[in-house]
This record gives sequence, C-alpha cells and structure tokens, in this order.
Amino acid sequence: MVAPRSRSDTPRPATVAAEQLDRSLSRVFDALPRHRATRAKLVDNVRQIHRLRVACRRAVSVLDVFCPLIKRGWRTVKRWLQDVRRSAGPLRDLDVFIAQLGQCDLPADLKKALENQMSAQRKRLDKEFRHTVRSRLRDHSRKSLLKKIRWRNDRQFGSLSEFSTTAIGELQTQLEIALQTPQPDFKQLHRIRIAAKRLRYARELLLEQAAAKRANREVLRMQELLGTLNDHLGAQARYQMLVAHLPANEWGALVAGEIVAHHRQAVALREQFCRWIRRRKRTKLPRGSDHGFSSRK
Repeated sequence: MVAPRSRSDTPRPATVAAEQLDRSLSRVFDALPRHRATRAKLVDNVRQIHRLRVACRRAVSVLDVFCPLIKRGWRTVKRWLQDVRRSAGPLRDLDVFIAQLGQCDLPADLKKALENQMSAQRKRLDKEFRHTVRSRLRDHSRKSLLKKIRWRNDRQFGSLSEFSTTAIGELQTQLEIALQTPQPDFKQLHRIRIAAKRLRYARELLLEQAAAKRANREVLRMQELLGTLNDHLGAQARYQMLVAHLPANEWGALVAGEIVAHHRQAVALREQFCRWIRRRKRTKLPRGSDHGFSSRK
C-alpha cells in the first residue's frame, strides 16, 4: 500500500509556478530555432507558426495566473512573449485566409491571381517576422528571461489547492460577467473568446488532466464556435481589402460576393451563440457543467 502524501509533500504554489514557467518557455524556444534556421525555410511550415503562437500564448497564461506570486520581472517576460506572438500573428492570419481561398468557389484564374498576391504579401510578412524574432533573441535567451523573475514568499497564498480555487474562480467570474450581455456584438464576442481561453488555460495549468477536461467542455465548444466566427470576420476583412484594388468588373463582383457570404456566416454564428446564452440563463446550471452547447452550424 502506498502511504498517503503528507501536507509537507504537497508542492507549494511558487514551486509549481516556476516549473510551469520553465516548461512553457522551453516550448517557445523549441519552436523558435526552426524559424531562424535559414532564409529560405524560415516559415515554410504553417503548423510551426501556429505552434509558436500557441506556445507564446500558454507561456503568457502562466505569467497571468501566477503573477501574484512574482515580485518582479513578469512584465518584462510577458512583453517579450507578446512581441514574438504578435510578430507571427499576421503570418498566421494570412495562412488561414490562404487555406480558405483554396476552398472557395471563385474561378480558377481569379483564385490564382489572388494566391499570387497573397504569396508576395507573405514574403514581406516573413521578412518582418524574421527581423523581430532575431531582435528578440538578441535581447534575451530562455535563461536570461527566467533570471528576470523574482518570486515572493508564497506562504500567504495558502496551499496549491487554495491558490488554484481562487485563481480559477476569478477567471470564471470574468467569463460570467462577459456572458451577461444577451446580444453581444462582434467586439464583445471577441472579449468572450479571450476570457474563455484564459479560463481554459488556467484550468489546464492548475487542475489534474481529467478534471480540466471535464471542466473545459463548455469553453472548448465556445472557443470552437467563436473561433470559426472570427475566421469568417478575418476573411471578410481580407476580401474587403482585396476588392478595393480590383477593377469594377466580374472579378470585383465575385470578390464582393465573398464579402457578403462571410459576413452572413459570421452573423449566423453570432445568432447561434446568442441563442445559447439565452438558453443557458434559463437553465441556470452550475458553472463548468456540460450545458448542451453545440458548435454545429
């Protein structure tokens, strides 16, 4: 029989925080060398760009969740991570649009012309991204970022369980407040999406895997629908920029049709989400349970 773990064996919040931060920064720096290896192969792998952005976002989540335990240095590390993530953002957005463009019903010649235009734009974004990454790597290494962090005496924050309950509870409250609007506009939906993502990451950091999976059922479905909605809004904005440079002929009309189609899709998804908010308020189920929310169109 395995002896039960004593209270003294339970890891302190700051110990867990330091381990999580070290691990998350390692993932970020594991992704970076692939993007600075050669000029020709800097961002060829679309999945690598996505992986880098997710790694940066998760590392920022570690800092946000555990910042009460940090005396100083977390803002410097957070700014560094945000610079890297934001520099990769335009590339990721363009990659998503290029994938959408490949699946649309535009004529082959028009699609080819737009793809060539997007390819040229991607090369420019690639150059900007590479410049930012090299600059950030000159500023800091993983070890130098970790040395910036100065931890507090965490005894005042109680056990890891107590700290987790407080941290997750605050993020749950923030999401609940964001969900109070019965008819949110697109900007409010974006804030809801961000609040849901922060709660999801915090649960994955602080709860056991099975518990986090159960608790995150609702927010995962929420993120899926709102992520699809965001993709449609991004495509609409991209087509709007393209149509401004097209002649007033059949090509311009076809691209304008894509603007309308993506806007209608985004509106339909917003209405679906609003119906779910109203249904959720009527049921008044406990937070974190499965509310029957479906992201199916």
